[in-house]
Amino acid sequence: MTNPGFCILPKPPAASLYWKAVRGIVTKRDALRSVRTPGVLQEYKNGRGIIGALAATAWRPRDRTYEVLCYRDPSRWGTARSLDPDSVKEMDRRFPSTFNNYDYDCNRVVIAPHSPCPVLFGIRGDDATLLPAAMRTVRGELPASWLVFETNQGTDDHVLPSARLEPRTTVGVERRVSGMPRSIRGGHVIVDMGGLPAAAYEPSKGFRNTIRALRPGDRVRVVGSIRDSPRTLNIEKLLVLALADDVRKQANPLCPTCGKRAKSTGKMGAFRCARCRRLFPRSLAVVENVSRLLAPGWYEPPVGSRRHLSKPLKRLVRAS
Repeated sequence: MTNPGFCILPKPPAASLYWKAVRGIVTKRDALRSVRTPGVLQEYKNGRGIIGALAATAWRPRDRTYEVLCYRDPSRWGTARSLDPDSVKEMDRRFPSTFNNYDYDCNRVVIAPHSPCPVLFGIRGDDATLLPAAMRTVRGELPASWLVFETNQGTDDHVLPSARLEPRTTVGVERRVSGMPRSIRGGHVIVDMGGLPAAAYEPSKGFRNTIRALRPGDRVRVVGSIRDSPRTLNIEKLLVLALADDVRKQANPLCPTCGKRAKSTGKMGAFRCARCRRLFPRSLAVVENVSRLLAPGWYEPPVGSRRHLSKPLKRLVRAS
């Protein structure tokens, strides 16, 4: 269910309205108060769409991307779309300034919606002049019309610069991993980060293996949204800053008097020789360093699991 709205204003609201809306929650009343000059305001249904419309007019881009939206002939609305997946992959290779076109992990096209809406597909990118050529590379159902939009998709505009962990906000925070990752019902993976559970959900597919490979002591920067209940950081992407040593015990210490392996007195207790009763600290256990499956750097979910506002790594690398 949608509640559309649109506005035409001679003077846009203050930019603060956009930042409040993209990073938090704005009421309809506050959005309407932001209108500084008379204009056209049109609401439908419950009218909440006017909030997004007004916030969009308040946008003063610090970063921007573009999307060519291709529309279907009205006679095809509500019918199955026909796009050649190989041509989408070809477009993805030929136009590296585009992003989030094809999910190679899950082997599926991502540019086409699944709803019965009038949109055939949309291609996002950094260079507006290349998008029409990218569009023509895609084979299958032909668009009836198309239009290039300036957008905030893939910009991380929704990420708060502060480390306040408020529900229903998205933050980028530096944390130290404080527990072993664990899988829970549904295929989700949870890891504790200094008292804050962080989650990689089942739809993120192979990205969960990155989270499973974390170890206590690893230092990371996590970008994700704060869930209210249960309080959780839903991971959007992850920067591994430093890796801790992954040490595994190979054997209990050897008693120099008896030549026998000591036995553990408990999970955190010392070791004791069963014959002469001599005690040994846990630090004398025989250990080895295990090679890590991770390396310092950025990690992100597959294309089909990313939020539209989340900046993909290829844009992060391009900007650095």
